[in-house]
Amino acid sequence: ALSAVLLLAACGSEEPTPTPVPVAQEETAEPEPTDVPTEEPTAVPTEAPTDTPEPTPTAEPTATPEPAYTANFESADCQFAVPAGRDVACGYLTVPENRNDVANGRTVRLHVAIFASESSNPAPDPIIYLEGGPGGDALETVPLAFEMRFSPFLADHTFIMFDQRGTGYSEPSLACPELIDLTLETLDDDLSIEEGQQLQLDALTECHDRLVDEGVDLTAYNSAESAADVADLRVALGYDEWNLYGISYGTRLAQTIVRDYPEGIRSVILDSTYPLAANLQTETAVNADRAFSVFFAGCAADAACAEAYPDLDQVFADLVDELNANPLTINVFNLADGQSYDALIDGDTMVSLLFQALYSVELTPIMPKLIFDVRDGRTTDVVTILSSLLAQQEFSSQGMQLSVQCNEEISFSTPGETGQAPNFTYL
Repeated sequence: ALSAVLLLAACGSEEPTPTPVPVAQEETAEPEPTDVPTEEPTAVPTEAPTDTPEPTPTAEPTATPEPAYTANFESADCQFAVPAGRDVACGYLTVPENRNDVANGRTVRLHVAIFASESSNPAPDPIIYLEGGPGGDALETVPLAFEMRFSPFLADHTFIMFDQRGTGYSEPSLACPELIDLTLETLDDDLSIEEGQQLQLDALTECHDRLVDEGVDLTAYNSAESAADVADLRVALGYDEWNLYGISYGTRLAQTIVRDYPEGIRSVILDSTYPLAANLQTETAVNADRAFSVFFAGCAADAACAEAYPDLDQVFADLVDELNANPLTINVFNLADGQSYDALIDGDTMVSLLFQALYSVELTPIMPKLIFDVRDGRTTDVVTILSSLLAQQEFSSQGMQLSVQCNEEISFSTPGETGQAPNFTYL
């Protein structure tokens, strides 16, 4: 369950974080016209007097004010393992932590990687990737996923990746190792929902307090500041225009950039769109229940699936009840630390597992088999998937995720809006 406690400082604000805007020139008032004295015209019997035209007032030239800050990009070594055969230039973009309080002097450094195109004559407009989450680490996953996910873009474009503020190799990091440690320590504990939530709350509070003690301004980690980061990066790298490619939360960030800093954007790719108007806190449960319904109905409507896995929805419901009454212990391998752990699977774990699987076109088709396998005591597939999900927590900054959600959504939601509706079928 998500918790907002990490960001008590951000959530305590009664007003939303203002959107940073470029420093504007000071307006100068146009001078008032000055009365120009004129002589009375000399009377001429044969000509009518004529008015003397007043001169058009001219505004005094004004100097353009200096910008409040200058975004600075410096080359540096790549902090990740560069894929074999790839030409990559890395560095850091330095910008204010809070553009609404530049005077305090605090800055953030964003780690950036520029992958050279395979073409000898690439398009002049690169593609910049916007990671999901919020809080996802983009560059830490490069050694694992770059070739499969992003290499096709290099055929004719430069491809740029970066760790958004608060994530990955960017500084400061808003990762919460306190929560990761808790997860590993309690994998095989049979905790009630209330007990688990309290332990998470304690871990996140500890993370929150540590970040505040380090001087981190938690109100500055939001989509508006991240959008300004991207706009500054384009200018600092010297590109006239580029293309945005966002996935999941990255699509919300892309929309924020288009809204606040449209200049220099040639095109936008939105993959798994997260609309600006959507509220993750109030809509997730409803959308999850709908997705479960579509999943089970899809299997029932498919002759092969229905024959191999009859009454899948009822089998799943019975399995959830059975595992909540009698949890199953399995052994999982954490790819992040190379250690094996005993882990308890209860019914809530199965609901969460299906929820995560429905994000993936690769995992969704195998879920009917996995449900029947777990029912019958076969755990090979569930061990593989849970081991992968366990490692993924190392590639996410929980502090950044909660900062964005708290600044932008949790502060404007009530507990009643996020509670479960009594007519949910599967949750």
